[in-house]
Amino acid sequence: MAARHRGLPADPRPVAPPFARMLADDHRAAAQECLEILDGLGAPAVRHAVLRDRHARRLAVPRGPRPASRGNPAGLTAREAEVLQLFADGLSYAEVAGRLILSEKTVGHHVSAILRKLGEPTRARAVAAALRLGAIPPR
Repeated sequence: MAARHRGLPADPRPVAPPFARMLADDHRAAAQECLEILDGLGAPAVRHAVLRDRHARRLAVPRGPRPASRGNPAGLTAREAEVLQLFADGLSYAEVAGRLILSEKTVGHHVSAILRKLGEPTRARAVAAALRLGAIPPR
């Protein structure tokens, strides 16, 4: 990924994802990705130091998953799991919105989060992945 920053010409060399996010001024996402890398490395002391430093500098501090999301195998919130279950039951966007008393746009936001968390490109594949993971119960 080539990146432009502050009027400088694009650099043809690839940039690691956290740095690409920083160059795109998405510092919160860059910090979150760095914390995920540290978690994957099993470096809790370094993670704590990074969070302490960001807090001291009054920078955005990623919160991480909420307790309710941590209990779901796919990291889905209760509402995301509910939306996905309704899609698994064959409901459309409009029907899900009506059933949950939400706008279709809000349902779309939930679907985007679900697809991102499950790493799937479509609702149907997300439903299949969630069923496989046990993130939603089969009916």
